[in-house]
Amino acid sequence: MSENLNVQCLPYMPLQIERLRKSKAWLRCKRNPEVAFYMVNLWMRAWHEIPAGSIEDDDDVLADAAMCSPEKWEELKDDILKGWDRRDGRVWHSTVIEIATEAVGKLRMNKSRTAAAREARELQRQSSVTDTVTENVTDAVTEHEGKGREGNRR
Repeated sequence: MSENLNVQCLPYMPLQIERLRKSKAWLRCKRNPEVAFYMVNLWMRAWHEIPAGSIEDDDDVLADAAMCSPEKWEELKDDILKGWDRRDGRVWHSTVIEIATEAVGKLRMNKSRTAAAREARELQRQSSVTDTVTENVTDAVTEHEGKGREGNRR
């Protein structure tokens, strides 16, 4: 699933405040707030990558994504990348992947609900058109039959 994960249509990334505040990563950031800046930038970049939650495993790309100078990156990258897994030439962050997966599930559910509502409206519209046509035909036939009977009585 994470290989095709795409949340680029979402301009925001949910931040689970209590989860973050209780994390070891944030504890490290209390001691070095600069690391927090770089970590949050990486999370944001990974959010809009495809697949979401990953970034190309290249120091230049990662330093740029973190908005960190190459010199500072060399000094801090081990702290900044704690919690990221390396595989398939990318670094992956399990929490960003988890949040993106939840977001994709909500998007799919909303699309499904919207499609069902659209279909129900269309069926209702078709039903009301059919009812109107049926009423018009019935009225026309009844009106014609009635005139015919009146004409027969004379």
